Amino acid sequence: MIETDEALIENNPYNDNNLHLKIALLAENDGKIIRNRRKVKNSKSLMSWYSLVSIAILRYLQFYEEKRSKMKASILVANVIFRKSGEKDSYKAACLRSWGTQYLETGLLPEFRQGKHAKVMSIISREDVRQTFRTYLRGLDDKDRSPETFVTALNDELLGTIPGAPVSICRDTARRWMTILGFRVCKLKKGYYTDGHNRDDVVRYRREFLEMMETYDIKMRTYSGNDMEEETLPILGEGDKEVVLITHDETTFYANDGKKQMWLEEGMAKISAKTVGTSVMVSGFICQCHGFFLLKRGLWPQGSPPLRLCKSCKDKIPHNDREQLGYGPNHYMRTQQCCAVYILSQPPDFLAQKEWLTEVVTNKDDCDIIFYPEFHCELNFIELVWAFMKAFL
Repeated sequence: MIETDEALIENNPYNDNNLHLKIALLAENDGKIIRNRRKVKNSKSLMSWYSLVSIAILRYLQFYEEKRSKMKASILVANVIFRKSGEKDSYKAACLRSWGTQYLETGLLPEFRQGKHAKVMSIISREDVRQTFRTYLRGLDDKDRSPETFVTALNDELLGTIPGAPVSICRDTARRWMTILGFRVCKLKKGYYTDGHNRDDVVRYRREFLEMMETYDIKMRTYSGNDMEEETLPILGEGDKEVVLITHDETTFYANDGKKQMWLEEGMAKISAKTVGTSVMVSGFICQCHGFFLLKRGLWPQGSPPLRLCKSCKDKIPHNDREQLGYGPNHYMRTQQCCAVYILSQPPDFLAQKEWLTEVVTNKDDCDIIFYPEFHCELNFIELVWAFMKAFL
C-alpha cells in the first residue's frame, strides 16, 4: 500500500501536480518490478497480483499524462498487461480507470478480492438432487426431453420438494443442469456405432477364439502361390481328422443399391431414388472344398403376396376371425397367403424345425460351431464376397 499527503489531493484527482507526484511515487516503489514484468505476469502469488496492478496503473497514468484520453489509455494498457485484444472497451480497461482514480484520490491500490465473494452451493452439486433430476429426465420420452420441459417441471413441482432450492430457475440454468446430469443434444441418426473391441468380455473371448483356431489350423489344408494353386495337406496324427473350415454370414441387398457417384455430361443430372427400395436377405457360406454357395428355400413363387407384414398379422388377428372383423381381400384372407410372416410360419418343416444350432450339434459328432468375436466382422472373410458383389450392383 502507498500513502500520500491528503493535502495534495484537490477536487480533480487528475490535476497535473497530483498526477505527477503519484506517478513518481508509484514508479519509485515498483521500479524493480517494472523491469521484470514477464516474471510478474507468470506468477500467481498475492504480491505478484499487487505488482501487476501497480504496473498497469502506472502505465495507464503515464499514457494519460502524455495527453491520451482515459479510454484510449486504459484500453491500450489492458491489451498489453492483461492480454486483451481489440480496440473496444473491456472489463479490465474499465477496472483500470476505476483503479487509477482510486489511487489518485487515496494513494491506495485496489483490494485483492479473490476468495472474498459469497460462497453459495448450488443444489445441483448434491448427489441426491442429481439422482432425483436424472430419474425424472429418464422417465420422459426422448422426443419430449428438453430444457423447456425440464424448467417447467422444476418450477411447478420438483424444486418445491427440495430443501434450500430456489423458488424458480430460468431456461438457461435448466439447460446447464441437463449438461451436468449427462444429457447432450444429439443429432438423430439412422445407425448406431459402438466400438467394443476393448471390452473385457470381448478381449477374453478373442483370446479363447484365437487359441481354438490355432489348434484347428494345424489340421487344415494350406494354399500358396500367386493364384493359390499349390495345395499342402496337413500332417495328421493317429486318429486325427482333417478340419474343413466353413464360414457363414448374412447380408441384405436393396433394390436401389448402386453407385452413389457417376460421370455425367455437363448440364445433365440424374436423380437417385428417395428410398433404398425392397430388400432381400441372403445367407451365404464359403467352404474350401465347395467354394461359395447360397442358402435358398424357394418359398416365394411368382405372383405371391408382397414381402411385408400385413395389418391383420400385425394386429395378431387369427385367420378364422378376420372376415368377421372386416379384413377384406386386400389381406389375402381367402388364399391364406396374407404376408411373408404367415407363409414362412406354415410349412411343416418350419413348424417342426428345432433351433438350428441344437440340431447340428446333436446330430453331427464331428462338427463344431465357433462364433466369431463380437465387433470383429473383419475376421470373417466372406465380407470380401459381399463387398465384391455390392460393388457391381
